[in-house]
Amino acid sequence: FFVAAESQLHFVEYNAETPAGMGYEDILAETFMELEPMKRFQKYYAVQSMPMLGKLLAALMRGYKDWGGQGMPNIGIIDWKHVPTLNEHVIIGRYFERHGMKAILADPRDLVYKNGHLYKGDFRIDLIYKRVLCSELISETGLENPIVQAIKDRAVFMTNSFSAKLLAKKASFALLSDEQNSYLFDAAQLAAIHAHIPWTRRVAERKTLYQGQEVDLLPFISAHKEQFVVKPNDEYGGKGVVLGWEASQEEWDDTLRLGLSESLVIQERVDPIYKDFPAWIDERLDIHERFVDANPYVFYGQTVHGCLTRLSSVALLNVTAGGGSVVPTFLLQKKD
Repeated sequence: FFVAAESQLHFVEYNAETPAGMGYEDILAETFMELEPMKRFQKYYAVQSMPMLGKLLAALMRGYKDWGGQGMPNIGIIDWKHVPTLNEHVIIGRYFERHGMKAILADPRDLVYKNGHLYKGDFRIDLIYKRVLCSELISETGLENPIVQAIKDRAVFMTNSFSAKLLAKKASFALLSDEQNSYLFDAAQLAAIHAHIPWTRRVAERKTLYQGQEVDLLPFISAHKEQFVVKPNDEYGGKGVVLGWEASQEEWDDTLRLGLSESLVIQERVDPIYKDFPAWIDERLDIHERFVDANPYVFYGQTVHGCLTRLSSVALLNVTAGGGSVVPTFLLQKKD
């Protein structure tokens, strides 16, 4: 969340597996640019979109080459057949094909590993643009599934490898912000952490520092629930997230007790940004305040380009959880 008036930038999570939304954002931006309101708007503002699928494909090709791959790889977009985001996979697959790549959508359960190659039917997969989550892949298909076997034998290159799962855990922010780990970072890194990463801790019976003062973690969090949110360490789609300022005291304390047996993290509240946005609903113009967050994409650990932007009428900004919608993102400059 970026608060321009205060020049403050706060990150609340990091999706390090295979972040979604690039296909949606590119198509939405193209569609909006064709709308009459946008054409009129451009009389007063220079409007620039930030297409991302080209950056994605370039990152995949660079990764494949750095891995040792030769020539043009066949790409497999791997996810479950039933996921609601399957249409975005179609968008991305078609983009790959328009740019000279061979690509296929495949459910992990339909893959086979034979003769040193990974296949979906007769289609050999050289590069996995993985969308299925690591934890779900292993829990559903076991450690001996064809993808794991092919990766072990270096028969296929998988983007955002299994090791990325470590960073995708919500507790990665607890690792950064906990004073017990401050010795791991130099002064510049600590300054960046304090400026941009909210105070985050694993739920546990312990003492810790909060704003420079030692506190007994669980009693303190229980008594100040309006300032905190609790999240499962390894979930997505807003599952299991409890906002202290919206929860009853009983629900809040039950969640903290659950954290002693399950992996949960506590994070200091970051107030989301809310502004007026127009929407066309039931043949009428509706203008209301909506929460907004913009999630930048990082390609190959070096280039930041474009973002997944979501609007919501509720504080839990997650489309999968039913809390809003994806909207296109543009750079604007007022014309003279």
